[in-house]
Amino acid sequence: MALTRRNRIVSFLLSMCVLIGMLPLSSAAAEVTEITMVIYYMPENGGYLRLNKTNGMLTGGINIDGPVTIPEKIEGYDVLSIGDNAFKNQDKMTSVTFPDGVTDIGSSVFESCDMLSSVTFGEGILSIGSAAFKDCVKLEEIVLPPALAELGDSAFEGCAALKEVIIPETLEILPAYAFSGCTSFTPIILPEGLKSIKTGALKDCTSLKRIVLPSSLEELGENVFEGCTELVDIIIEDGLTRLGNYSFTGAENLKRIQIPPSVISIAGEAFSGLSDFTIYAAAATYAQVFAAANNIPCVYGPIPEEPDPGDETPFLDIKGHWAEEDIKWAYINGLVNGKQADIFAPNDNMDRGMFATVLYRLEGQPSASPSEVFTDIRPNSFYEIPVGWANASGIINGATETLFKPADNLSRQALAVMLYRYAAYKGEDTSAQSDLSVFSDSNQISAYAQDAMSWAVAVRVIEGTNDNRLKPLEHATRAEVCAMLHRYTRIGL
Repeated sequence: MALTRRNRIVSFLLSMCVLIGMLPLSSAAAEVTEITMVIYYMPENGGYLRLNKTNGMLTGGINIDGPVTIPEKIEGYDVLSIGDNAFKNQDKMTSVTFPDGVTDIGSSVFESCDMLSSVTFGEGILSIGSAAFKDCVKLEEIVLPPALAELGDSAFEGCAALKEVIIPETLEILPAYAFSGCTSFTPIILPEGLKSIKTGALKDCTSLKRIVLPSSLEELGENVFEGCTELVDIIIEDGLTRLGNYSFTGAENLKRIQIPPSVISIAGEAFSGLSDFTIYAAAATYAQVFAAANNIPCVYGPIPEEPDPGDETPFLDIKGHWAEEDIKWAYINGLVNGKQADIFAPNDNMDRGMFATVLYRLEGQPSASPSEVFTDIRPNSFYEIPVGWANASGIINGATETLFKPADNLSRQALAVMLYRYAAYKGEDTSAQSDLSVFSDSNQISAYAQDAMSWAVAVRVIEGTNDNRLKPLEHATRAEVCAMLHRYTRIGL
């Protein structure tokens, strides 16, 4: 009897399920069962991408064998970000290219992708998560996105083949262990604007030989240079106030460190385990007192630059660059120096103070006095006298009546104006003019720069791009300055 009753109950429940299944779904139920994932097939490598169409997040990829070009859209849905662990351990992926629409790369996205050797970032990327490229052991070169504002801890830790990285000026924090274990690093350029270097950020970069810490730096974490066994020179620009404990532990071959007057505190263990090194500092500064108190040799003045190499340069980053010969000319003639002993940084922007200095050197460094007008010129800075000369000569005006703004980047049109005024100062004929309307972006040239740009194009100091643009508002790079000056000196003005 009990068995029959139980069978009836089971039969009733099954009938109810069938009835419910025949009823139309409510809107809420329909939302629950709606497919949110879109699958995209990549014929170039036989793999698949998975996109969450509700938020534009690429959540993963499977069966990838070779290069990956992430599309801007998948079945009409924008690809906006890459989710955590999306491609982790994809050991056959060889390269990845991002579209400009992607703004965020999550954590551990490409961690341990053993064959990944090339990454091309889109210009829209704002953040890269922690361990995003950790242990990508074949990755050799990285140009970080130009608008990058946030980099996660250990983002490139263990990328043993990484030889060079270009860090954008938008990045203010170099996070903990960001490039730890990048044993092939020889150059790394830390841009102005960088405010903090966290714990172990460059730990065990065993090929790093020389580094310059920018004047914008406010914090240097512990163990930043631990294990940097080939590091010989460290130059700290005026700005940093404190050296913390274990800042240079393990940099066993460090020979020279330049400490500016701004440093007013050095922790007792800052140089733990080091010996046979020299501090370079100004007299009557905290660094000089610290050196005397700890029996560390101290030399007054900056670390001397490398000797003139004759008809060659020591720069490792200009070989094959379109302006290589122009850079060599400018360096050999004493117009420009490198940012480090072996790094020129050709694609970094040229600022107003540096360009005033370049023109001052081109003029033969005439006798001049500091400007009494500008309140933002740092006394005894390298640009103090050049700015005074350039302003008094009518070549470079102030940004305002009382501010010169030496650290502001130069636009290409501003560079043309200053070179135009320099030519006039030299008594050269500046009457040559060119029709600027043939360039597609000529409408972007400011009124004050029209004559100067027309002259510069006419005498071929400035040349248009392959796509027929002058790019007047874009920042002038160090390489472009060398090229323009070289052309100026060869046109027989």
